[in-house]
Amino acid sequence: MPSLPDRTPPSGPNDPPAPIPTIDPERFEDFEGFRETTLCVFTEPGANATLRALGDLLYTMALEYCQHWPVEPDGSFYHQVRAAVADLRHLEGYLAHLDTQREEASLSDHEERVSEVCGKFVPDLRAVADALETALGPMGATR
Repeated sequence: MPSLPDRTPPSGPNDPPAPIPTIDPERFEDFEGFRETTLCVFTEPGANATLRALGDLLYTMALEYCQHWPVEPDGSFYHQVRAAVADLRHLEGYLAHLDTQREEASLSDHEERVSEVCGKFVPDLRAVADALETALGPMGATR
């Protein structure tokens, strides 16, 4: 049986964490896969890179194979908009959680100010998601 190559040892607690990328909205497809809010938990650079590569692989495989899957009831466009609404709702909840950290965690003064800004964006995200849902109408009603 062939031997596996030596694995690079994992980073230690004093090593720098995996960076969170700055995403150019025009290149959003370069970041398909797992949400950044999930990937940020994996601060070990090797684990983070592995998950990013897995997400990219899964996305590429899904695009290649999707012709064999059931057709979306309202068509792919509306299906994709509904997925965007789901991500907006996730981000709405995530920022609301970060807003509560002023009361639930010990934050620096600067972190508290950023926490407050997170909370101020929650109604805006809710409004965007609400507007998209209203434009879409109920599932099965789009044409």
